Amino acid sequence: MSNVVSSTNVLETLIQLEQNGYKFYEEAANAMEDGVTKNLLLKLAEDEKVHEKTYRELLERQDDISDITFDEDESYLNLIVNLNAMVTDEGKLEKTKKVKSKREALLIAEKLEKDTIIFLNELVELDKDIKRNKAYKAALKEEKNHLRQILRRMMDENIGSLML
Repeated sequence: MSNVVSSTNVLETLIQLEQNGYKFYEEAANAMEDGVTKNLLLKLAEDEKVHEKTYRELLERQDDISDITFDEDESYLNLIVNLNAMVTDEGKLEKTKKVKSKREALLIAEKLEKDTIIFLNELVELDKDIKRNKAYKAALKEEKNHLRQILRRMMDENIGSLML
């Protein structure tokens, strides 16, 4: 049995993920005293704004937005799209404004990037539309780079704390 998910919903979910990402990064950066972490978060915020613009343009440019069909066992994609209400949950976003420590900010950033990477990986596998697939692959590469930067910063922080 096959399932179908609207490409419009997928792109709108990606837009919302990027918006939540840059809002979080900006809020977290404002709470940071450490210049290195603050600069990283501000850079990530700017990158997420570019990603959002890319998805918006992709959504607006398409004359015929085809749906994505996938097998029952690949319903993970549908779950993520159906969780769009959670993605846009303002209560969760409000909690991120209370982030004060570098560790907490970096842990949330790591989760945001991993969630987006998982979603994009699924899309690359399932969506056969060439224009969208190119955009997904480019975004996936950038999100992986974001995750590398975050993990590198986390390692630097851990190494620094071990050297009393």
